[in-house]
Amino acid sequence: MAMKINPIFIILCVMFGITSCSKSLFLSSKDKIYIKDIMDKKSFQKIGEFYAKDKNHVYCNICLDETTASHSDMSAGQKRKFAIHMMQYKLIKGADPQAFEVMEVAMFSHDENYVYYAGILIEGADVKSFKPIKPTNPLYSSNMLYSKDDKHAFFRYYKIDGIDLSSFTVASNGNYAYDNKYLYSHLYKEEIDIATFIPGEYSCRDKNYIYNFGGYDGFISKK
Repeated sequence: MAMKINPIFIILCVMFGITSCSKSLFLSSKDKIYIKDIMDKKSFQKIGEFYAKDKNHVYCNICLDETTASHSDMSAGQKRKFAIHMMQYKLIKGADPQAFEVMEVAMFSHDENYVYYAGILIEGADVKSFKPIKPTNPLYSSNMLYSKDDKHAFFRYYKIDGIDLSSFTVASNGNYAYDNKYLYSHLYKEEIDIATFIPGEYSCRDKNYIYNFGGYDGFISKK
């Protein structure tokens, strides 16, 4: 027997870019929460490009597709692939809709206690001192993959361990970063000779190597 769909639900699908109204699309990850069952339709509103909220909850419509090994391994070992897809809204568990705000860079958001990237909690981020890092080239000003607070630096929602925050610099196009000892690209890092290091938009070099970066996964190759 065909499933009956509430007309209001169909309107929401059209308004917010949901391509299918199948109930199965409204699962919130492993928790199997049906968004349409918890959404308050009267107070539901879109916030910026990627977020929405009602009087009780906050939602995000970004899916980060990651094929990855251990997230804590930042060596040039397993390759990783990152891709971003628009999708149906998913619940951001624990986010406070009353204090929730989208930051200047639409992928980042916060409430009174937590910071989020694409709706995913950035663990350990300090709300008061947190800020995305702009690339120095204004042509790439929206390409903000890196961020920091007064104690840490982050790639997307991952904390970058062992970084020298005082010398941490994001490249002009925003695709990689470096400090006084290491070159960082996504979750990879390579030791560099900072005295001879010359950054570029698509590659960089020091006295030992030319460093190139690979697509979505950010793998660092050197020659």
